[in-house]
Amino acid sequence: MNKARVTCDAIGRIHAYGFAASLSLFALTAYAVPPSYSYQEGDVLPSVSVVDGETGSVRVGGTLQFWTIPYLGNEARLQNGDPADSEGFRMRRARLGIRGEYERFVSFNLTLDGLASPGLYEAYLDYRPLSEIGLTLGSAKVPYSRYQLDSSSTMRFYDRPMATGEVAMNHRLGASLSGSAWGTVLSYVAGVYNPSDSPIVSERRGILYAGRIESAPLGSLAQWKPNEFRIRLGGGALWENTDTMDTLAYSGDVAIEGYGIQIRSEFLYDTRTPESDPEIAPTLNAEVHRRALVQQITGFIWTHLELGFRYENYDSNTALEDFGDAEQYVGTLNIYFYEHNLKALLTYIHRAEDEALARDNDAVLLVFGGSI
Repeated sequence: MNKARVTCDAIGRIHAYGFAASLSLFALTAYAVPPSYSYQEGDVLPSVSVVDGETGSVRVGGTLQFWTIPYLGNEARLQNGDPADSEGFRMRRARLGIRGEYERFVSFNLTLDGLASPGLYEAYLDYRPLSEIGLTLGSAKVPYSRYQLDSSSTMRFYDRPMATGEVAMNHRLGASLSGSAWGTVLSYVAGVYNPSDSPIVSERRGILYAGRIESAPLGSLAQWKPNEFRIRLGGGALWENTDTMDTLAYSGDVAIEGYGIQIRSEFLYDTRTPESDPEIAPTLNAEVHRRALVQQITGFIWTHLELGFRYENYDSNTALEDFGDAEQYVGTLNIYFYEHNLKALLTYIHRAEDEALARDNDAVLLVFGGSI
């Protein structure tokens, strides 16, 4: 049985690496014309030009998010998903980014994280000969959750949803094909990645496949104030096979905006199955199903003043009612001094666990964000 399993794993890895090689071969044989699509938004959106030539350009930038926490419940703990362990200050993000382009069809993105070790946050090379097809190699965002693909520089809330952070995967090292057709009417991405989140090398055996499709028939959503009517529909799926766990997941999301108002919703669901049967009570199921739901609405009430509300529901095991069942309510008042380049967010967070396990972990945050 073990020998057969090793053989199956080897065949699976051969197929995955063959798929990655096929991506490279297919993309490199295409005719080079200016691209118009990228499935992910970098966490840093560099805007300062340091090289601007006829054949290429290089831009640099950075993003910084500083939290002031004047109130925090006595039972709040960072390891439980709360904003911090105590009142005071928190540096949430401090990142530098570089983006380079050559002949408009080859580009690279490099982002360094001053608060993490290793300091490499994302680094990928993008070869996009056509808007319909492009190859991305390196450490990039896994195309699954829409919230995870958003740039942290343009968020309308203090952070990404707690619920998607628990279920979704962030960056992985791998290769993907992506593109769009008819402008933004239909876009796709499909890739193969390492199963670990190291940006340098895989730290465990296995493979991760992920893909996503989107449709924004009226054009892309606004990065800041949503004045024009737009709608975007999307969905993602992934399958991860490691030496300890198999994960099958899918997601669906919708966004509607216009007249200064934006409404978004996303649902994520996954099933995690251990490779070997653990020793648990016979009444419990070793297979775990997790679920997350996020709904939010934001609206401008003045030229540079925005109100927002977000509801999150997360269940770490749908078969049990325990500490992993939580709802979170977030209210925000945003002041944009210069769009997303300089802003301040006054935020209130209320997290409601199961009634028998309720904790004093409400929080008030004053968030300052700046990016170039």
